[in-house]
Amino acid sequence: EKEAALPKPNQTDLFSGRTWENFFQSLNNPVLIFDTQHTILAANRAALNFSGMFEKDLIGQKCYEILHGYRVPPQHCPVEKWLASGLCEVTEIDMEVFGRSCLSVCSPVCDDTGRLEMVAHSIIDVTERKHAQKALWEREAEYQTVFETFGAAAAIIEEDMTIASVNQEFEKLFGDTKEEVEGKKKW
Repeated sequence: EKEAALPKPNQTDLFSGRTWENFFQSLNNPVLIFDTQHTILAANRAALNFSGMFEKDLIGQKCYEILHGYRVPPQHCPVEKWLASGLCEVTEIDMEVFGRSCLSVCSPVCDDTGRLEMVAHSIIDVTERKHAQKALWEREAEYQTVFETFGAAAAIIEEDMTIASVNQEFEKLFGDTKEEVEGKKKW
């Protein structure tokens, strides 16, 4: 059975009016469009939900005031990096105003001559990942403390028989330092 060939839209139709607006609004991540002065020109629904604000309250505002609560761009501002490089910039940044940690992706939008005109700023919320990572580090530190202090010689051996780690009791019992045995297959 032959598939019906769908007509290909021309580029003008694809990026004009309603089609573009539907595309922009359907993006799952918050996306804001800024000019080169950090002024918010557009926001999709996800950005409105993320910020808890109405579009009329975002448009015309400076991104650093809305997203960070600052009067000037924050240190490590991805938009400032973008302005300097003209390249896509990805930065992990805390958005204190919202109590969120985010990956901030700033992509250049150029005019027909290649001049930087705007930035498409996509926000990826990584707060839960950061909390899970912190919990993992804390748990790892607890296990390391137990491993080091439980009073018996212990070693962690990898599948290939490489000694990954030894504790202080191991060092006392065998007379070898961690540096002498860790990373080795035998001692």
